[in-house]
Amino acid sequence: MRCKLTIPGLLPGLNEYIDAERGNKGKYKAASMKKQAEHLIGFMIKSQLRGVRFTGPVVIHYTWIEPNKRRDKDNIAFAKKFIQDSLVQMGVLENDGWKHIEYFTDSFAVDPNNPRVEVVIEDYEGGKPFINIPAIEIKRGKWTHGINENFRTCSACNISMGLSEGENLSRFKYCPFCGAKMEVEP
Repeated sequence: MRCKLTIPGLLPGLNEYIDAERGNKGKYKAASMKKQAEHLIGFMIKSQLRGVRFTGPVVIHYTWIEPNKRRDKDNIAFAKKFIQDSLVQMGVLENDGWKHIEYFTDSFAVDPNNPRVEVVIEDYEGGKPFINIPAIEIKRGKWTHGINENFRTCSACNISMGLSEGENLSRFKYCPFCGAKMEVEP
């Protein structure tokens, strides 16, 4: 199943939410802002997604259409929290945790005459999102004796570091210069 929800206007961004929390009557103003946004979203869900219910994992595609490029993209996309909470509250999604939302995407556009958020929800069909994250190779090394007893050298980067008298190398699990994971001496 695939469905589309359009939310007219702008939703609060992260900066507005933080300003509300830090301002006079902070947490109450921020909670009121969230409640007001969820009320609008809930009304749109009732009118556009009547009877829609996803029981398995979903993929959600957000298109954030702003009147201009003044707000940062990460600031704008913060509002997905309000949207997902509303989808759960209105019964469209069972929950908004890892088990129920496989992944989501964000796209951004500008329309000065019709700012809105378009949300496409679809059943997760298996497979993975288009992002392929390569495995990270862990650099390894060991401490070798330096120019004297008070210095140790990382075998991965060959940079020496001085030790205070009585200081133990066991507290250095990683080289502070190159990040290599250090082997523990027996």
